[in-house]
Amino acid sequence: QQEFLQKALIYYSETTNEKETEPQAILESLRAQQRVAALQSRLGQHADAEASYRQSIDECDKLLSRSPENHQVRLLLVAAKAGLASMLRPLGREAESIEIALSAYADIGRFKVAQLEKLEEQKLLASSLLDLSGELIESGNVSVADDAAERCLAAWEILLNTKPDSWDFRVGVAKAYGVLGHNRYLRRGRYVEAEKAYLEAERCFSALLIERPSDRQCRQSLVAILGNHGNVCHEQKRFVERVEFQRRGLAIAEALSREFPQDHKMLEHHLIAVANMAGALRAQGVDDNLQEVLELRHQALSLAVSLLELQPDVEQYWFTV
Repeated sequence: QQEFLQKALIYYSETTNEKETEPQAILESLRAQQRVAALQSRLGQHADAEASYRQSIDECDKLLSRSPENHQVRLLLVAAKAGLASMLRPLGREAESIEIALSAYADIGRFKVAQLEKLEEQKLLASSLLDLSGELIESGNVSVADDAAERCLAAWEILLNTKPDSWDFRVGVAKAYGVLGHNRYLRRGRYVEAEKAYLEAERCFSALLIERPSDRQCRQSLVAILGNHGNVCHEQKRFVERVEFQRRGLAIAEALSREFPQDHKMLEHHLIAVANMAGALRAQGVDDNLQEVLELRHQALSLAVSLLELQPDVEQYWFTV
């Protein structure tokens, strides 16, 4: 997979090196530039990715200064900011991440999927809302986070209504339910709403995995959903159910990290699943769980060390060690 990503990075990098003057060609160049940034981020080339994202943001700003009503460029600006915000948080730059996410959400204004004519534009808005929702939830700005999470789900549902069989749109709806659940979970006291959203997300991902059992993206997302659902059970003192959810998530995460040992995202989800499982067992307060908790802690340490070898600049891995 690393080899495939490197080849894709070379291809899109060559595309962005071509200077364009025609409006449509400029848009394509900006899209390619953002693909480069996303690939660099995925490969752990964070400094290069940040430079690519910021270059894209600067170029979009320049274009918008001349044509402020160009919604295609504004959508690309939002997408670049959303990608940058998502990348910065794991690097320990939380304040910057939140600032950029709030700026991106302001740029969206009152864009609505139904107002956009092209399906590609509608999908870009829905994808940006998905990326931004997660960051805005962490910002502590409750009203903005609520608005973003609800708009995110509405956007993906509109897209799904236009193409009910679209795999991408079904995945988008499933992820949007997960974001909505996380928003409700962090809003203390709204656990019933959170659980309802998590159950719907799990139902969606389970249906998708029946069709494509080996799909990495869906399995990865389901690990997060199960972990968060387990945490909701903990808040309601349903400790046995929490262990069940965490154990299911851990089994999927272990399989993913075995299949993709050089993919830091898979290892990171495995690490989180291990931590969730250890926390669930400790919360039960059963002495028989002590040995398993110790084994999980050793496993967490080993995963954190492996992650540091792949991505030494990610602050949270050092904290885990």
